[in-house]
Order: sequence, then structure tokens, then C-alpha cells
Amino acid sequence: MTDGWSDGSAEPPRRPRIWVLAGVAGAVVLLAAVGATGGWLLAGSTGKDASTGAAGRSASPSPSPSLPRSPSRSPSSSPSPAPASAAPGRSGSTKPGAAEFPLPDVTGDDFADARRRLRDLRLGVQVVFGGAGEDRSVNRTEPSPGATVHPGITVKLHVLGAPPGLEVPSLVGMGCAAAGREAADRGFDPRYEPEKAGTVARQDPQPYARAHWNDPVTLYCVPETAASSSY
Repeated sequence: MTDGWSDGSAEPPRRPRIWVLAGVAGAVVLLAAVGATGGWLLAGSTGKDASTGAAGRSASPSPSPSLPRSPSRSPSSSPSPAPASAAPGRSGSTKPGAAEFPLPDVTGDDFADARRRLRDLRLGVQVVFGGAGEDRSVNRTEPSPGATVHPGITVKLHVLGAPPGLEVPSLVGMGCAAAGREAADRGFDPRYEPEKAGTVARQDPQPYARAHWNDPVTLYCVPETAASSSY
């Protein structure tokens, strides 16, 4: 049994397809519009951000110039410590200073010549006799030869023989200081009464008396006015 209205040659109505195509086209147009609007908004915001960033950078304060730093001493500029060898008292040998010198060797010399030689070096000299015989040669010295000495110190000369005889010089009328130097140069031991000042009024032993080396000579000193009135 067949339907009376169906005909294999007749086409069904196509209006629904047209509506579908129209809907698709409208959706495409809507999407395009939305995309254009989004791109415009994105471009506007990007430009705004760029301008805002530039403005922010231009408005930000420039860094203030840093103050000059005080020069700090680097470790290399600090003075290096003096070497241990340059420190005083650490060297193996002691070098004599400008006024120091080694004591000359006068052993075997006549004590008078040795005494004169040392006194020329501004050294004090004390002669010590052995007490027997007439040997005038120096047996030893204190300090020993070669020791470091300086002007003003006293050197002892030890002589083998006994002290030789001397004649006492005349010192009356001389200034006490000058008379004492003269007595010491002649080999005597000057003493002063009451003090080393004024003029020698008298002496003991008397002038030209016989004595021995290292014997004392006492000088009696008075003020200059008293000495003048006594003559």
C-alpha cells in the first residue's frame, strides 16, 4: 500500500537550510566584530601602558650624585714593618757609634807613652803599678784591647814595675783648676782644700820636692782677692 501524496520526483521544501546558513553567517559576523573590538581595546591598553611607563620613567627622580668617598688606605699603602735585622739590638754584632771606637792595644808600651796616647783620644787614664822592679811596660789594660770605648771613660793601665820617682812642680799662684791639671799631667793626684776654686796659696809637698808617680799633691785654694793681698 502506498501513500497517495508521495512522489519520487517531488523535492522537499528547503527553507530550513537557508535559515541555518543565515545563522552561521550572523555568527561569523558577530565573532569578527568581537575580535575587532578586542583588538582595538588591546591596542589601546598597550599604548596607554607604554605611555604610562614612559611618563613614569620621565617623572621618576634621577639618582642624586654620590658624595666623594674618603680615600681609604689600602693594605698595600700601609707602611711595612721594618725587617727584624734593622731593629736595634737584634744584629749579631754591635757596631760602634759615631763617638765610639775600639781601644788601641798598648800592652808592652812604656806606660808614659801609652798614657799620652790614650789621653790624646780623650780617655781618662789610671796607672796601677805592680810594686816591684823598674819595668815601665804595660802588662794589661782594663778594658781589654779592642773593646768598644768612647771619650770620657777611664782606662786602667797595669804596669809591671814600681812607680818611678818624680819632682813636684811649683803650683803656687796658679788658678786651682789649672794647677790641678798641671799636677795630673805630671803624674800626681791633685787634691783641693777647701774647694776647687780661687788661687793656689800654698801646696804640699813643697815645690821641687821628690815624690813618686801617683803621689797626692794638696793645693790650698783661696779666693782671688785674698791671694792678691798676700803677695
